[in-house]
Amino acid sequence: MQPAARDEPPREEPSEPRPGGRNLPIAIATGLALAALVFGTLFWRAGAFVVLAAAAILLAQYEFYGALSRRGYRPATAVGMATGAVILAGAFWRGPQALSFGVVLSLVGSFLWFLVEQNRDQVVTSIAVTIVGVAYVPMLGAHAILIQGLPHRVALEIAFIGAVAFYDIGAYASGSFFGKHKIAPSVSPSKTWEGAAGATVFVFVCALLIGPHLRGLDVSSSLALAAAAALLAPLGDLAESMLKRDLGTKDMGTLLPGHGGALDRIDALLFVAPAAYWLFRAVAS
Repeated sequence: MQPAARDEPPREEPSEPRPGGRNLPIAIATGLALAALVFGTLFWRAGAFVVLAAAAILLAQYEFYGALSRRGYRPATAVGMATGAVILAGAFWRGPQALSFGVVLSLVGSFLWFLVEQNRDQVVTSIAVTIVGVAYVPMLGAHAILIQGLPHRVALEIAFIGAVAFYDIGAYASGSFFGKHKIAPSVSPSKTWEGAAGATVFVFVCALLIGPHLRGLDVSSSLALAAAAALLAPLGDLAESMLKRDLGTKDMGTLLPGHGGALDRIDALLFVAPAAYWLFRAVAS
């Protein structure tokens, strides 16, 4: 079975919104509700935040497999989702060594799945997209849960999530008012160099003003986190935009009004999370 023919032009996917590009009041309300939920669980107890993070990551992974299936691919969704759950649980209880186990489990599980299944057309592609779904979403996202095992976990999660949020805010404001030169017009037509430059300045200023006041961070580590966000957050946005364009979809989901799906909301966080974890771990040691 071949993946569905791509005879329809993909819909434009705005990754750096402009005024009027989305329902801004609804998007802001959704964002504030999400922020309250995230920070509420952070300050309540570690387990609550982990459950919330794991649910968001697994939902994002499910959205990704759904988009693949709608395009004619055949991921072993059950294997990928089970592996994702094991990776996230293992990250909380066992630490980073759980990630290598997840790689093995996704590979072996995918082979077993298609050995048992009768339809083995395009089996190489099917195994590949299954493993990509594991590596892209729960493998990267697990690093946000790994931060829970470090000293000053609440402050570090706030710094990590805040850095990405400040980058997004800076990109939105700068791109809306000054954006002219597109970074990758064939991938994300509304993302501009001016937006990226403004976001970079904003996240560094926020890092200098806020970072040193958070437990577990100093000026140098705050600036390092800002650099990671400035480099990796736009890469995460562009990576998901590239996938959506290839899959012919505007959003991965519709759960979050004004934002799309879970994967649309956490795409930048996924790419920044590993850098944030290893930076925080190095500082803690």
